[in-house]
Amino acid sequence: MTPPSIAFRLEEPSGLRREKWPVTRGVPFPQGALRSYDHLRLLDERGQELPSQVKPLGAPWPDGSVRWALLHFQADLEPQSIARFQLEYGSGVQRSPVSPGVTVTRESGHFTFDTGPLRATFSLGKGFPAIEQAWLDGKTMLSPAEPAGFILEDAHGQVFSSAWGEVSAVTVEEEGPLRAVVHVKGDHRSEKGERLFGYEARLYAYAGQPWLEVEYTFINDADEQFTDLNQIGFQVHPQVGTGRKGLCGAYRDLYESADPFSIYGDAASSSGVFAGLRIYDAQGNHVEVAYPGELSHKVAHGWLDLSDERGGLTVAVKRAVQLYPKQIVFTGDTIRVDLWPSEAGPLHWHQGMARTHRVLFHFHHGSGQEAEVNKLSTCYEQDPLLWAPGWYVESGVMGPLLPHQPRRYPHIEIALREQFTLWHYGNRATGFLDYGDCPQVGGAWEQFRYMANNQADLIHALALQYARVGEEWYYEDLEAAAWHLMDVDTIHHTTFDPVERGGARMQGTGHVQYNCEGLVNVSVASSQMWIEGLLEYYYLSGHPRALAVARGIGDCFLRMLDRGWGLYPYPVSWHGSRDSGWPLIALTALYEATREEKWLDGCRRIAENLLANQGEDGAWDMWWGDWQRILSPLHLGITLTALCRYHQMTGDERVKRSLVRAADAMLTECAHPDGALMYVTRPGYRWNYYLGSAIESLGYVWQLTGNQRYLQDGWLAHRQNFANSRSPSLTGAVLAYSWRGNLRYMYWADRAGLLTDLSV
Repeated sequence: MTPPSIAFRLEEPSGLRREKWPVTRGVPFPQGALRSYDHLRLLDERGQELPSQVKPLGAPWPDGSVRWALLHFQADLEPQSIARFQLEYGSGVQRSPVSPGVTVTRESGHFTFDTGPLRATFSLGKGFPAIEQAWLDGKTMLSPAEPAGFILEDAHGQVFSSAWGEVSAVTVEEEGPLRAVVHVKGDHRSEKGERLFGYEARLYAYAGQPWLEVEYTFINDADEQFTDLNQIGFQVHPQVGTGRKGLCGAYRDLYESADPFSIYGDAASSSGVFAGLRIYDAQGNHVEVAYPGELSHKVAHGWLDLSDERGGLTVAVKRAVQLYPKQIVFTGDTIRVDLWPSEAGPLHWHQGMARTHRVLFHFHHGSGQEAEVNKLSTCYEQDPLLWAPGWYVESGVMGPLLPHQPRRYPHIEIALREQFTLWHYGNRATGFLDYGDCPQVGGAWEQFRYMANNQADLIHALALQYARVGEEWYYEDLEAAAWHLMDVDTIHHTTFDPVERGGARMQGTGHVQYNCEGLVNVSVASSQMWIEGLLEYYYLSGHPRALAVARGIGDCFLRMLDRGWGLYPYPVSWHGSRDSGWPLIALTALYEATREEKWLDGCRRIAENLLANQGEDGAWDMWWGDWQRILSPLHLGITLTALCRYHQMTGDERVKRSLVRAADAMLTECAHPDGALMYVTRPGYRWNYYLGSAIESLGYVWQLTGNQRYLQDGWLAHRQNFANSRSPSLTGAVLAYSWRGNLRYMYWADRAGLLTDLSV
């Protein structure tokens, strides 16, 4: 009997050939479909089994079956090709053992990666120097100079290094056979032992590959509100001879010189293949061709090679253009990477913020041009994304979600893509601090131009659409947003109110707003933190930091509940039931991801409080200045969605009755005579409200009652969601509010036979 299988496709995105390219993706399974992670095997297009590495990902389904598994393998891809695979699963499937292609060993304070061609060591004695020494096919690749580690230079010129700091924890997270990962935590210190900032680093090694990846996160855990830095970076010393040369470029357009030069970028540049850093020769002159034009400027991507005729090293910084300012310098015998260059001026870095960079160290034989290091570096910038059309929706792990049906609903699909395009090119931010977020602009908010901090969980909205469609640009933006949340918006350290530690900051100027909603010395609010999207990134990528940060936000919610925040009566002057709704949505997602009782206990506290304080009309009121009894579809819709999640988890009949009463109140009390919902019921603010958060729950209430009225009354909001979200100034917050609810509503409307395509 043929076992069930999942059909996957893998598109090569760079137009270049890849050999043994690492591919990692979380794979979901319907409840009851898979009982053991061992019962998986990957087949290529010829039906031959491929070596693969599988690990558990998140908690199982309630019946104990596998919900998510992390799959890692290596693929050979022709340029612009689409490779196809089958992942067989079930009790009759047995994965063949794989010989270790990469190992990690610890001996006498040293860790050693061995990938076959490459052996690399790093020491954890005095500190963390990053890569200490490397051998390619037995050839020594780095000079014996003492590794300097990752460097921070403060505003007074004092240098702090991870190599001089203390290592607080080392964990081997994966040991092969195809990928090995080591996680290091520690701090930066001066030569005198003074401390500045903590860090986390992950080192990745891959079977058969002559390169390593290092993921470095510096974390401002200093007690001052701001710390100014002159420079952040590192340098490496390849062992090369007198014929050494530096090489950089943008794939085919290369610049090579025996004299020192640098590549530098301090502002947003063009997008896609036209983007890059400027090249400067030893005299500081721009290196350009003689004639003008965007396509003619000689630009470099974020990599630089230093080699002689026998071999060398390429260092590539991922997303260097988007995370500007950046500088990479060829000094003659060293590659210096300035993640924050001193030429950009001081970095005014807020307490509790972090930033992560991924760096590739590619060791090679022969000169840089002979080794075609430009090809590998170009490939490194774009990951091929493993995708199973339809499966991520059909498996049920993403909840009720309209499948991608371009033939049945072509104009809906076109409108969704158009909304994303408008936001992606019109509102998405770039830069060291802002990349992965977007400014809140337009209308009444234009004067403030604060950063939205991915309001309403933009990561979640993008994950839903990616689950439906599988297009690379949805994933690239959700990944950038997830890392922005994990780095910039998460409060890794605070000397203000300890309740905010681990939480995510409310939107504000420079991503920070204290005293928000009337809470003194606090930059978090229970109505402005989200976890769903972060967990979905964890499922898709398998990155453990996403789960760790999600837990930290969850713990922040629990501390808030202990103080009565997020529970009625709310201790802030401007409040509504979303103060309870968003925490309940977040904690249900965390419980689903971990099955840890403390999250379920938090859910119960919020749900019981909501049930006890539901108004006689079925609604929860909103207080807005002197108005203490107004209603809002935004707040009610979020609260309804939260209770739907809780009811689905518990089956509590009281919650079912509460849902029906609240839905009736919203559709009756918060609607104009023509059926359109209003923003709030306060005079002067009764404008039309169409965003999807108000209608996300209506399908679930229809399922509970069988009454199509709930779906029918949400129809106008669903249609206007498209009509009113095609503005050139479409913000990330509007996109998030629209998609998170509208994609859910369309699933239920399709099931009820109500959904029709948009008219042209």
